[in-house]
Amino acid sequence: MSTNFDALHAAAVAAGEHRYRDPATGYQVFTALGLEARGECCGAGCRHCPYAHDRVPPVLRAEQLDDPWIRGLSAGDVPVDVLSWSGGKDSFVALIALSREAVRDVVLLTSFDGRSRRVAHQEVGLADIEAQAERLGVGLVGVPLYPERDYAGRMALALKRVAARRPVARVVFGDLHLRHVRAWREAELGPAAAAVGATLHFPLWDVPYPELEATLWASGAEVRVSAVAEPALDGRVRVGEPLSAAWMDALPPGIDRMGEQGEFHTRVRPPAGGWRALATRAG
Repeated sequence: MSTNFDALHAAAVAAGEHRYRDPATGYQVFTALGLEARGECCGAGCRHCPYAHDRVPPVLRAEQLDDPWIRGLSAGDVPVDVLSWSGGKDSFVALIALSREAVRDVVLLTSFDGRSRRVAHQEVGLADIEAQAERLGVGLVGVPLYPERDYAGRMALALKRVAARRPVARVVFGDLHLRHVRAWREAELGPAAAAVGATLHFPLWDVPYPELEATLWASGAEVRVSAVAEPALDGRVRVGEPLSAAWMDALPPGIDRMGEQGEFHTRVRPPAGGWRALATRAG
C-alpha cells in the first residue's frame, strides 16, 4: 500500500513543522513550510516544493508531482476567504458577491490537472488563471491533481497551507442550484474547511438567473466559451465565441442558460481595476 504523503504532510503543516519522518525510509522530509524558508526553488525536485518545481530541469520536471502552492498572499493575522476559482463566469460572479460584502481579503483557489496544467472540464489553462489573479489583484493557490492523489486530500492540504500563512474564515463556492453538487462539497470538503476553522459559503445559492446575469453583464467582464460538452450544441456554439444576453436567449430548448448541467463552460477576462472595484462596477 502506498503511503499517503498528503495526509502526513498536511498534519505536519498544521503543526507548524518544517520536517516529518518518511515511515517507509525513516528519512526526514522537508515540508512546504521548511522549504519556503529558503525563499526559492532549489532545483532538487523536493517532494513538497512550494514553488511548483520551477527550477527543476525541464527533462525531469514532467516526472514531478507538484504540491499545492501559494502566490501573492502575505502572511499575517488578518483572516481571508478562499474562493474556489475555475476561471469561469460562476466563480467570477461569486467574487463580485464577495466584493459587495466587503468583509475581508480574498484568495483564489484553483485545482487543475497536474500534467496538462488545465482546469478540468473548463479547459482553461493555468496561465489564464494566473493572468486573471494578477488582473484582479488577488493571491492564488494552485492545487495540482493527479490520478494517484486523492482530491479531498489535496484540497485539505491546500487549505492547511493557506491557514499556515493566514487564518481562513470561509471556503467559498459559486454553486447556483445543483443540490447534489452542494451536498458533495459539504460532505467531502466541509471537514477540510472545519479542520482550519473555516465554514463553507455559497453566496449565489438560489439567486434568480436574471439577477445573476444582470450582475455579470454590468461588471464589464469579457466572457467567452472555453468548452462545449453538450451534443445538442454541436455546430451551434463555438469555443472562443463571446457570451451575451442575446447568446443565452438563442440557446436551444432544454439547455440551461448558465450551463449548470455542464453543457458549456466559460473563461472570463476580468475588467481592470482590481477585485474590490467589482462591487461598484456591477452595481
